[in-house]
Amino acid sequence: MNAASNVLLFFEILNQYIYFFEHRNEYVAVKYLSSIISLINTNIAALEQPAQETAAIRAFYNNTLQYIAARKKAQKEHANEGEPSFADITI
Repeated sequence: MNAASNVLLFFEILNQYIYFFEHRNEYVAVKYLSSIISLINTNIAALEQPAQETAAIRAFYNNTLQYIAARKKAQKEHANEGEPSFADITI
């Protein structure tokens, strides 16, 4: 498996984690979300693919990070009790 495939797999895992986190799965904690984001950051920096390939990968990742940031902002403005907290996720 090449580095780009690994990063894409990590994206899929992150997106699944986010889904289950939002649906209050008790086994998906903030620390796991932050850890997979850190792992992706490390691996995406090491990509040596052509610029066109990495641009698509980075765009996909940036969309996910923007989603997390938007959820963090929305929760700051409208705190709902019982809603999973995105505030502690480290991007």
